[in-house]
Amino acid sequence: MNRRHYLAMAVPLLAGCSSAASETDPDPDTVADVALESEDLRAEDADVSLEIAYSARIDRELSPGDQATLADDGEKWLIVRMDVTNTGDVKRDLEVAQYVVTAAGETYEVVHFDEHFLRGMAPGAGETVTGWVAFSIPEDMTEATLTAAQDLQDRLDVTFTRDTSLSAAFPDE
Repeated sequence: MNRRHYLAMAVPLLAGCSSAASETDPDPDTVADVALESEDLRAEDADVSLEIAYSARIDRELSPGDQATLADDGEKWLIVRMDVTNTGDVKRDLEVAQYVVTAAGETYEVVHFDEHFLRGMAPGAGETVTGWVAFSIPEDMTEATLTAAQDLQDRLDVTFTRDTSLSAAFPDE
């Protein structure tokens, strides 16, 4: 093959490469956002009543404090800040396992981490506490619902309100 023939073959191959192609390819450093809705949990004669104001963000890295955990391949982190107000009459230990995200018929549970985690907080009647929960969700998920699962011991009444004025960033970010 002579040089001219080689170039004649290479030019059409290179012609397909342009900046327009990179605009349609996903950027590996960006993560698609998720439209997060919420669904209240209602119980007659509730033992526990909570109002939760929340905001959320998507990230490839879960980094509350000095530790950082990258999302697994094909996954991303849904990080949710919750300002939980106990509107009941008695102190309530918050159980993070009761919060779930649902999408496309699947349920995603809270992933445990250390700093700023909602676990272990116990607001008294009328008190508000702030904490974060995180969910490992599929990278291609674009819509999800935040809700609470009924507790086995107490009947829960939980009202969710999205508050975009709240920052979902960890305090040290």
